[in-house]
Amino acid sequence: MAAVQNQPTITLPGIHNVLDLYPDRVVIHHKNVYLRMFSGDQVLPFSEIMSVQLFECRFSDYGELRFILAGAHQEAVVFKFKCEQHQTASAIKAAVEAARQTV
Repeated sequence: MAAVQNQPTITLPGIHNVLDLYPDRVVIHHKNVYLRMFSGDQVLPFSEIMSVQLFECRFSDYGELRFILAGAHQEAVVFKFKCEQHQTASAIKAAVEAARQTV
């Protein structure tokens, strides 16, 4: 059994949470105390991510990464980030897409 890596390769601070990218998953840590108490961190294994969409900061003060999950409802997990973090968000999108090719 392969060991799980505990250190993220990329960390992206967001508007309401923090995204950590690992070699096999994305983890979203909530900053909001209420969400942390009742829902905990969101762990998105690459095998459950169907696609990643990146929305630029054209008409707002933030951009978005959307992770479309596999399943009947194709749920989307939205992560909002500040405009100056666009390059890091783009690197995360590319890394997830590259990793998805091998899953």
